[in-house]
Amino acid sequence: MDDHNLSYATDDQLTDLRTILKILKKHFIFITLVTLLFAIAGGVCSYYFLKPFYSAKTLILVKQATATVGESQTIEENENLNSVINAANRTPIFTMGTYVGVLKSDTLMARVIKKLNLYKMGYTPRNLANHIKTTMAKDSHLIEINVNNSNPDLAVKIANTVGQEFIGMMTEWNREIIDRSITYLKSQEETIKDDLEKTKDPMQRECLNNVLVLLTEGIKNAQIVRDMDLKNINLIIISPAVSPYLVMPRRLIIIVVAFILGFIVSIGIAVLLEFMKDTANVSTEINKRLPSYSSLPISGITNDQAKYANLTFKNIAETVIEGIEYDTISNIQRISQESNDIKLDYFLFAYSFVHDHNYDSSRMANILSVLDSELYYDLIESISICYDKSSERIRYLLFEDLYGYIIKTKRDFKIFFDMIYRHNKKDLIYYGVMAKILNNYFGGGEVV
Repeated sequence: MDDHNLSYATDDQLTDLRTILKILKKHFIFITLVTLLFAIAGGVCSYYFLKPFYSAKTLILVKQATATVGESQTIEENENLNSVINAANRTPIFTMGTYVGVLKSDTLMARVIKKLNLYKMGYTPRNLANHIKTTMAKDSHLIEINVNNSNPDLAVKIANTVGQEFIGMMTEWNREIIDRSITYLKSQEETIKDDLEKTKDPMQRECLNNVLVLLTEGIKNAQIVRDMDLKNINLIIISPAVSPYLVMPRRLIIIVVAFILGFIVSIGIAVLLEFMKDTANVSTEINKRLPSYSSLPISGITNDQAKYANLTFKNIAETVIEGIEYDTISNIQRISQESNDIKLDYFLFAYSFVHDHNYDSSRMANILSVLDSELYYDLIESISICYDKSSERIRYLLFEDLYGYIIKTKRDFKIFFDMIYRHNKKDLIYYGVMAKILNNYFGGGEVV
């Protein structure tokens, strides 16, 4: 039946979906309890067993910063009297990268450890630096200091102390630079005074006096700058750490993942239980239907052989639909292995087709191989009786084999088709065949 192949993927998918929904409904309480148990376990683990880590943040504003290192070193590279005087009258300016580098330096970490007495807790400068992350906000002069620690209070203290000690250390560096400038200016002042005492030239003395005035004024201004409070001139803590926030573990995510995992595991267990139950049921059913041949009564076997071998296909179909005892099935199973009777083969085929929803293609092939014209119509009529007792997929497999037999033996397909659906409801197979017939008819092809 090459031109009438129908796809049953959708039907199989729907069957699988119904099976899954049935399992979910049957084991709903079990699945719910296991899922909730996993979610509760995830919550308990995240709250009581996983070590929490908190983060505290301090924000520092850099009022002035150079774009490149070269700009901050221009004064040193072009060192002359005017540049030194100008440098002494203002605080040094560094790049943003320099400030960030200083924040992670061992020197600053050692100051923080000493300030908070962290040596008792086993902290070293490198170890403490691993708890600190410094970042620069893009297109701004803001530096963000993040401190992670399992102790929320300690995280706040470290974040604030890092900011304070950073400003204090930069202030000390600025004072050292100004002190060196003042020392240099004073040495130049003494040199000018010595030169002034030695020279007699009025013009040269006037020039030296002017330089001396500049040096004296520069020294005074530098001393004024040095004595000022340099802490808030270039660096300001605009947002000190106050309230730490939890960064690890992410409890809500852990609970959600545990919930999903519990749901998946519970469904897997439910499916496994159903599989094991079905396997046990099948084993029990086989033991009931196929008892040991040695226990079968010889008289029962002989009577069943005489009874069912002489029935028509139609009578066999009606008998199978009404119901048969297991001993009878076992008798016929044994007889069919020792003889080649198509009536007994059809009996076992019909029983499997109706009650087990299974298609025994080998038995049907055996029946069709020895079928004559007289038994053909009896077989088709009997199949029409039990046709709708099995699933659509099994019916399709049967229909496909019968169609192949009809084409091979050149029998009338329309008579077969009418006999099958005269007393049965129209299904997908019927509408598929009819669609093919109409397509061939209007397309000019051969009508089946």
